[in-house]
Amino acid sequence: MQTIRVALSAAVATAVAVPLTLAAPLTTGIAGATVASPTLVYAADIDRDGLAGLYRATVADPTNKTAVLADNDAISVEEALLSPDGSRIAVLYDSTAANPSDTGARKLVTMNLDGSNQHVLATESVIFSSTEATFDDVNGFGWKGNDTIVYGWSTTKFSSASNPVFTDQVRTVPAIGGTSAMVAGTSGYADPAVSPDGTQLVAVNYGDHTGTTDLEVFPSTGISATPPVLATSTTELRSPAWSTDGTAIVFVRDDSTDTLDASELDVTRFDSGTSTWGTATAAVPVVQGADSSWLDEDPYWTDANTLMFERIDDSSTASGDGVAPIDLWTAAFDTGTSTWGTAAKVADTPTVDEGSPSTAPADLTPPSAISFGAFGLGGTSVTLHWTASDADYSHVTLHRTDDTAGSPAVDIPNVFGTSYVDKNLVVGHNYTYTADTFDGAGNQAISEASHQVTATYAPKIVAPSPSSSVTPYAAFRVTWGVAGQPAGTTYDVDYAVKGGTTWTLGTATHLVRGSTATNGVITGTPGQTYYIRAASHDTFGNTTITPWTSVNVPYDQKNGLFSSGWVTASNRVFWLGSIAYTGTNGTIFIISPTSKSVSIVGTKCPSCGKFAVYVDGHYRGTFSSAASTTKLRQILWTGVNTTISRHQIKLVAVLTRGQRLNIDGVADPR
Repeated sequence: MQTIRVALSAAVATAVAVPLTLAAPLTTGIAGATVASPTLVYAADIDRDGLAGLYRATVADPTNKTAVLADNDAISVEEALLSPDGSRIAVLYDSTAANPSDTGARKLVTMNLDGSNQHVLATESVIFSSTEATFDDVNGFGWKGNDTIVYGWSTTKFSSASNPVFTDQVRTVPAIGGTSAMVAGTSGYADPAVSPDGTQLVAVNYGDHTGTTDLEVFPSTGISATPPVLATSTTELRSPAWSTDGTAIVFVRDDSTDTLDASELDVTRFDSGTSTWGTATAAVPVVQGADSSWLDEDPYWTDANTLMFERIDDSSTASGDGVAPIDLWTAAFDTGTSTWGTAAKVADTPTVDEGSPSTAPADLTPPSAISFGAFGLGGTSVTLHWTASDADYSHVTLHRTDDTAGSPAVDIPNVFGTSYVDKNLVVGHNYTYTADTFDGAGNQAISEASHQVTATYAPKIVAPSPSSSVTPYAAFRVTWGVAGQPAGTTYDVDYAVKGGTTWTLGTATHLVRGSTATNGVITGTPGQTYYIRAASHDTFGNTTITPWTSVNVPYDQKNGLFSSGWVTASNRVFWLGSIAYTGTNGTIFIISPTSKSVSIVGTKCPSCGKFAVYVDGHYRGTFSSAASTTKLRQILWTGVNTTISRHQIKLVAVLTRGQRLNIDGVADPR
């Protein structure tokens, strides 16, 4: 049977009167202070095909409903619960018809009041093998605060060789999805409900499913001592629910194998004087009556002394389509006589098929407008960033105006999260963005804040070239600007080196700050690797930044050992003023830097040949230095070792007649 699980926060305690005539706005206990009617969610099978949709209304006007998940044959809602603050719904439903690729399993999800922003928390499954069938089911769930879901997880295994094997657990999972975890000591428990303050759980102890069923209370952190037993049944106890003040628990008791015809609502109350739970007594005994109706599942409290529950109408006057309607009823506890009054049908209640309503305080408060942060620049795209100040923030609709071209505004609706990449912009144009903010209840805040941005290219570190202006053989020029940048674009450029036993990046040095320059000179140290990073800014304070890019300043090859057959040539065009070359096959060059990574720098050319590399005596491979044109100061090979220590690097020339090998230096990133 499909059922809507329900729970009320303590904040609703004074919001619902008894009986529920629903004819006038509900009020608080303060004279003249009118408050909104609590939100109501319920499943309704509008087209009477046995598949229920999910609808939202208010207790004051339940017939004026809005579809959350419309009854369009695409879904089948089983259970739903509002969060304590009334801003989110936890729903167990099947979406097979809407998604044919779905396995058909029911999913426990959370969503906004309009059905958006869904997060899957658990998925039921059915697995068949040649010898066994396994069923995983969600067995009851509830909100623990507004951020956590507590649910029962039951596994049943059927095999041809044995009786069914049952495994029951109470689990928790973040309301936005994530890894679930069993509540400590709850093996054998299911169908949980959470106390209003979130500290206690009541759940059904099924044991091994062969004896009695107990209803027990224990801390929400897990069972550390034998829990008190609130009720015991030889058949079934189910659907517990806490009163809004946490002092009473109602549940369904079935003491007959015919659960439809012999159900009753029992209530147990907590005695603060003795710190014990009292004996459960019948609050609403419902045996199939003269109107041919009976009690269905999932009672809940509208205040500390008032219950709402379902009765199924199976009379001969019911709809002839075979799907009996379900009506909502109430019953109130008279604290003066300590007795329960006669149950009464709620007036003007909409037909609720296979489920009862769930209420919580209505969220009618508009959210705070978002706050824009600096945007990320990317040429024809801009990455928007903003901060949401409200916990129930849901999404925004963005509005973009091209200030340069004077084009009409462009709307970008239903953007979830707190960032968005807007594409197909024009570099050099100024754009203004505003946003309408929505919370989970659909309330809207129109943003008075706006943020401007110029579509600006991201900077790019260009391959360094030697500089003759400062210390010619160790200085190099770095370029970071991009052609076509809008006027007013400025740059920050930093460089740093790695070192230490962990080979981490050290303190950065500022090369330029807020400059319109697009290149600069770094005076390097031979044998050092420099890491360079550039950020560009538009005139509105938006920015983008490159990752760290490494540049090697080589050791002079003179620090190495050469076999016979090598010749040294001097020229200012070479790094550090000289280069070593050989045209003899088998000649050797050895250098032993203390480092983790090493780069061999040399010349590539049409007549340049190959070389074999050995690191600490181990062959690393044979590499080519050939190129279609002559290129100086090229990285011929880079190797990475497992440790930062002294390593021997040996190069062996592998040349044919007329070929040569040119070694300019060795980059040693110490």
